[in-house]
Amino acid sequence: PYLKGSKKLPPHESLFWRAGSIWAVREDRWKLIYAADRYWLFDLQAGVREHNNMADHRPSVVKRLKESYGEWNRGNIAPIWPPFGAKSSPMFIVDDIEVIWTF
Repeated sequence: PYLKGSKKLPPHESLFWRAGSIWAVREDRWKLIYAADRYWLFDLQAGVREHNNMADHRPSVVKRLKESYGEWNRGNIAPIWPPFGAKSSPMFIVDDIEVIWTF
């Protein structure tokens, strides 16, 4: 229905991403990204290029999206794979075989 255009509303109220300590949430016009101990908030109706970080100007939106992400993430299991980067997790063992991550 979405591809044919017969449904106009968004298929989800929220979308969430998580990879190691990096995460993001998209709700309505807002996208919040957390990475490197910093928040980036973008108004996607103002432009999809994500050049203007609104996090300092819209703390209530940041708070709401952080809470939404936290609620979603509480229902997840801990990540099975090690975090990205060879420095943070250079090796782990699976079935007695050392696996080294490189990116």
